[in-house]
Amino acid sequence: MDTELSPNLCAWISALHVTGREKFDLSPVARNDRWPWLLEEAEIAYRSMVEIAGELPGEVETLRLFSELLRMIGGSSEPLTAGLPQEVVLYSVDMFERDLLTVIDEGTLGRYILAAELSWAENDLRLGENSSLNEWWSVPTYLNRYGTRLPNLFRAAYLFKKSLPLIGGLPHDTILCEDSALEFAQRLGRYVNLESVPDERRVCRIKSGEDFIRLVESYPATATAQGRGRPDVSTSKQIDVVPDWKRVGEQFDAVSVDCRTYLTASWRPLSTSYGFTRISGWVPEAVYLLRSQSVHTA
Repeated sequence: MDTELSPNLCAWISALHVTGREKFDLSPVARNDRWPWLLEEAEIAYRSMVEIAGELPGEVETLRLFSELLRMIGGSSEPLTAGLPQEVVLYSVDMFERDLLTVIDEGTLGRYILAAELSWAENDLRLGENSSLNEWWSVPTYLNRYGTRLPNLFRAAYLFKKSLPLIGGLPHDTILCEDSALEFAQRLGRYVNLESVPDERRVCRIKSGEDFIRLVESYPATATAQGRGRPDVSTSKQIDVVPDWKRVGEQFDAVSVDCRTYLTASWRPLSTSYGFTRISGWVPEAVYLLRSQSVHTA
């Protein structure tokens, strides 16, 4: 029986397969014209990575290839169907959670943030007004000084463990970014250290697609109410509603999507009583601040 899988999960299974971490029987994916393309792109990207970086620890290598695939499918992706055994799917999700939590330094949660993005957020902190229903993302957005809404601003991140080759000391959202990512060298030195982190009791932890649906239904920002919205770029379904982050910020200081939800529920149409919503544009385990935090340079 075919199972609908998120594009991120398809990318992760492809990365595991191509790097040789796990050799799955992927013959069922041949019936889907998009997944063989993804595997082919993964092979090309992997060969290039090996030529440049040489041999890396397995979990780092797989996460880097996964990151490259995210940038290929992000913004135009949609769920895929394949007749993969359920045990393969569940095992892959377990591996993603284990790998990501292995390579990030949990002691630095919420302490590092992009300095350039921080300046935008502090200059014009207009969170949640007319939420980005005409865009492909559902993360909290800020209106910057140019009047443009951008995703992923003012987010705090873990650091990759400093012992890891090439990635030591970099916030993990530099790697696992669904939107465009700058070269590492351009981002080094642009991070600041937060003086305080959000109280864990005031961080909204999204641990399933159902959690996100409940958040949307508790704090809806609908296209009807705001007179905007258009078909989502990845499917014919329109994004009808996203969380009203300004209202969410009255109860929580920050919001975060965990590993498993990111891999299984993102980029899939989620049905709510207000229409469809989507978890899109997020970085797993990153903390999106919903109110200004005091900072100092690292």
